[in-house]
Amino acid sequence: MRTVLVTLTMVAAATGTAACGGNDRLTREEFVTKGNAICASTSRRIDAAAKKAFATSGTPTTDVIAAFAKDTAIPEIQKELKALADLTPPRETEATFDAALKEARGALAKVEANPKDLADDSSDTFAKADELIKAAGLKACAE
Repeated sequence: MRTVLVTLTMVAAATGTAACGGNDRLTREEFVTKGNAICASTSRRIDAAAKKAFATSGTPTTDVIAAFAKDTAIPEIQKELKALADLTPPRETEATFDAALKEARGALAKVEANPKDLADDSSDTFAKADELIKAAGLKACAE
């Protein structure tokens, strides 16, 4: 189950959005601080919800995991991506950040199409997005 939660969290973080907007670019430090805070907050909300949803002993069924993904994790990740997309990264980070968000959106779309895939511990739908978001400096988004 922890693998599923980690995967959901990664998706959330990595599944950012295209970083455009405004002329007020963030400094590297501001970008990293704000981006990591967004992802850490999402992770805490998903983890808290998971503790409640999976409080019973035993391994949750594929259907239970899929329902959690659909009802809780996916909406939280969507909010996270929106918040990340509102950030304006420094120019030197922009291309990597935009690529991470694009990759994350694609991964999230796959999960939305088939939430039961999250029950497969061998599936790492968000691996590429996580790699890119880490390279952009947002390590909390890939945990």
